[in-house]
Amino acid sequence: MAKKRSKTLYILCIDGMDFDEVNRLGLGLDHNNKLTVPEELHLHGRPWTPNVWPSIFTGEIVIHPDTHKMKLWGPRDWMRTQLVKRGITWRRKGFKIYRKHERTGLDMEPRNTAWKKCVDKTVLDNYNSFIFDVPSITDTFAFRGPISNREYWNWFIHFVYLFKNTNIYNVIVLYSHLLDGYAHRMIDYTKLYEKVFQLATDLLDVGHKVMIVSDHGTVDGEHTLFSYLGCSEPINATSVLEVRQDIERIMNDG
Repeated sequence: MAKKRSKTLYILCIDGMDFDEVNRLGLGLDHNNKLTVPEELHLHGRPWTPNVWPSIFTGEIVIHPDTHKMKLWGPRDWMRTQLVKRGITWRRKGFKIYRKHERTGLDMEPRNTAWKKCVDKTVLDNYNSFIFDVPSITDTFAFRGPISNREYWNWFIHFVYLFKNTNIYNVIVLYSHLLDGYAHRMIDYTKLYEKVFQLATDLLDVGHKVMIVSDHGTVDGEHTLFSYLGCSEPINATSVLEVRQDIERIMNDG
């Protein structure tokens, strides 16, 4: 008798997805948890993307070696510190616009803004995995302008539908920075939230297992202190450091 083939686990990594916003918009999967982010993974009092993603997939505190370079200059650093101490939100306004001859690759900013791979092994190495563009987990992520972020969102969707009717991989991990970019720029992100859950529903319709996870929320232009975890399977994690255990259990259940 042929061995039953395990379902593929899709992990949709959505930078900036906020648990409370998921609830406010009436969205979610069968199981939804609000995750804490240890202070060790913060920078300037808020969860810091290049630290959180490798910590999610290793289950350990990981500090990206380039984090120390992200210090704000002089008086600006002092002013931000004073505001944060007093509970005042620090908002980013606008975004950099580069002249055409300054752009490299797919509208990427200079290479030194890329969060390159900083861990040798993650839980994903235990399985036949396809991984797209996760900061600090792959060498392909770089901060990109709005145009390129939308291009990469199109690749994100392309991979969902490319693999949804196949069993090539045991785990498929897809990352998008677009929602976080919208939220920092105070652009309405409602349709992006809705699209992520629509994609998850499309995957569930063909019998895959689906997990949606974020490194933090982003609301009113600033990172929030909690992240979101949703899944088609029961989950136990209450911290980003416990997501690895849920992934292993889901995969072991077949």
